[in-house]
Amino acid sequence: MNSFHYIVPIIPQDYTILKSKYPFISGEFYHFNYVTSIFLQDVNKLLFNNGKNVLLGNSATITNNHIEALDKLNLVDMANRKVIVPLTYGNSDYKGFILDFIKNYRNFEIEVISEFMEFDKYTEIIGSCEIIVMNHYRQQALGNIILGLIFGCSIYLSEKSSIYYYLIDNGIKVYSIENLGDKFVLLGSDEKIRNRNKAVELFGPQRQHMKVANLLQKLKEK
Repeated sequence: MNSFHYIVPIIPQDYTILKSKYPFISGEFYHFNYVTSIFLQDVNKLLFNNGKNVLLGNSATITNNHIEALDKLNLVDMANRKVIVPLTYGNSDYKGFILDFIKNYRNFEIEVISEFMEFDKYTEIIGSCEIIVMNHYRQQALGNIILGLIFGCSIYLSEKSSIYYYLIDNGIKVYSIENLGDKFVLLGSDEKIRNRNKAVELFGPQRQHMKVANLLQKLKEK
């Protein structure tokens, strides 16, 4: 661990967490994100969300904390919204548990995504969602969150997540699951535009290519 020259987390706060747990690590901090496929097109030409659905989680893993999130949503005025739950990959036992749990869940309509699909089809689903709920306590589902920002979704994250604080620190409007009351707070038109612009600035290819080039230069100089 002491031989690392650089430690490159997806979220800067994760480096702080790592150092707090393993203070002997001496690797220098460097940060960049991966580029999602949505940036292969001009995102400014994409329409903002065109539906009322809610996307819950990103995978069949226990770190999604689906049950806790569903209990929260049960207290919200859903206004005939459908909850879409992607379970295409992860742990098969956990997936079976969630499928059994929601089978008798009658509080609102739940649609499960069980099969992989083309990226364009998945972005259509994101575009049909007015709200995204990602109840992870650790860094997870950043690709989905970036898509949500591009499509103008109102995004609810746990205050235990490093992504929550990273987005807020960079001027992006997101909401806290812990503070979710009986109604969703939705983004206004100007907030959707601001979030999209900030997402392009933070996660777009221009910034990531520059950061990769800078890291490669640093490695050459070692």
